[in-house]
Amino acid sequence: MRTATPLFPILGAAAFLMAGCSNPHAAVQSDLSGACSGQGVAEAAAYSGGGFHPVVLLASSGESHAWSDDLPEEWYPGAVEAAQLVACVGEEDEREIEVCLYNGPSITRFQYQVSLRLVEARTGAQVASTVLEGSMPRECRQSEDYDLTRLEGNHVAFAAARDWMRAHVEMANLSAGTAPEPAVEAPVSPAVEPAARQNTQPSIEVSAFCGYFGESPVTIETGQPVLLYWKWGAASDAYLQDYIDAASFELQLDGDLLDLSSASQSVNSCDAGRCVTWRLPPMTLERGVHDVVMTVTLDREITDGLDLDNNRALDLYGPSEWEAPACEILVE
Repeated sequence: MRTATPLFPILGAAAFLMAGCSNPHAAVQSDLSGACSGQGVAEAAAYSGGGFHPVVLLASSGESHAWSDDLPEEWYPGAVEAAQLVACVGEEDEREIEVCLYNGPSITRFQYQVSLRLVEARTGAQVASTVLEGSMPRECRQSEDYDLTRLEGNHVAFAAARDWMRAHVEMANLSAGTAPEPAVEAPVSPAVEPAARQNTQPSIEVSAFCGYFGESPVTIETGQPVLLYWKWGAASDAYLQDYIDAASFELQLDGDLLDLSSASQSVNSCDAGRCVTWRLPPMTLERGVHDVVMTVTLDREITDGLDLDNNRALDLYGPSEWEAPACEILVE
């Protein structure tokens, strides 16, 4: 026989411990509560678009969020005057991805999603946005329990938000309070200029493979920062890691090689199962048409653990070098 354990002593002890603790970031979070609804705080620091950007995380309503105190401690501003960004987390939604039919109640598969925006602390203007996804639910089986009517994946983890924000918070891989060494400024290609030199506008994410799938050309406004990314999906973390270990990349912009050492890497759930995404820091392009060409080299044969061609065998890739069709970016 199961017996119930009284909770009152446990809750009482927890309340006692919590009473002696305080949230060191609560004041800054409260002062910036209006930023997610477009009400900037004039005392906040200017967001320049480059370097390191202290950030506060809140719910889209402006209230504290369950993730608010999970940010890396070094990302937090010590005061409102140091804050540059506010991360606004929407409510978690569930996306219906499949209905499985049986001789009885059907089963619906759901995936959890959370919208995430970055806004300027001083103005409330949006800098970037994304939709984070939880893991996919398991597949429907040939037979299931009669009472089962829904399958759910895992809820969206904070790690997915942290990994996405890192490219915007740590744009130049500078730690808080660390300035770059003084040096003669390197010449900038006439086609590309660091986003830090431009007036801030919401950045737009553009896949380096937009010429292979998606939409090409991608049209953006003059001065709008472009965040180039590329990704790969696999059935499991093990297959994903095999790709990461085997793959190397070369990315050209208008025939010039880009430095990929500053690209951030994040792993999230996706339709394939697990996806790894690389993102470069935002950049701005001059008016005109620009070609982005990605070359992927696999040093050995790998599989993604999927059977996308439905031939009852796992898909195989490499060893090979593959150059994707050019992704065109039109700056108007």
